[in-house]
Amino acid sequence: ATVAVWTAFGMNASQIVLEYFHSTYKPQYPSWTWLSSAQTLTFFGLGVADAALRRSGGLDPALLSPVVFSVLLATACLSVAVGMPFTKQLTQHRVSDEVRQSDGFHRLTVVLAVFWMGLFATAAGCAWAAYAVQNDERLPHAVHAVVGTALPLAVMAGGVLATPVIGKALKAKYGVKGIADIEPEKDDNGKEDGEKANSNDQNTEADASNLV
Repeated sequence: ATVAVWTAFGMNASQIVLEYFHSTYKPQYPSWTWLSSAQTLTFFGLGVADAALRRSGGLDPALLSPVVFSVLLATACLSVAVGMPFTKQLTQHRVSDEVRQSDGFHRLTVVLAVFWMGLFATAAGCAWAAYAVQNDERLPHAVHAVVGTALPLAVMAGGVLATPVIGKALKAKYGVKGIADIEPEKDDNGKEDGEKANSNDQNTEADASNLV
């Protein structure tokens, strides 16, 4: 458990550093995120607990999965409770500043956060159930592996696949436009901004050649 805990801590701590520096170059990205911060603190706490329990054999590795999923659930709930859903941080770079401040975008991110709260709760429930019966010799080891590991991972994978589909439906429902959905403005002649700029560049080059 010691190696796994401190490796996970190092990976999440590195993610926090990368998020901060990435935001300095691209301000549309958050300088920190709920999930990375929560997991970093969680694995640090688990590492300290493992060191404190070293004389008695250290931290039970079977606790890692249920604790992590429980913390993710608590973090998601807290982010919604304070009015800053963790999903808003992860999607804000996909929309304009105006959309980012809109009620529709906020409602969209709250719904997605609640969806993931359900997934985290399901995964945590499976993990805690497997932990509770880990010493029950009447159950085959495969049952523990399926309930405690395979099911939570399947739930997370399903959430990753379902989120874009749900997000697309919510965008249509709340009238939220992403950056890719915003059409370029056109002038009075029906030309888009890019075409207008290219036309102006060509005219400038022609004028310069006439001067020569």
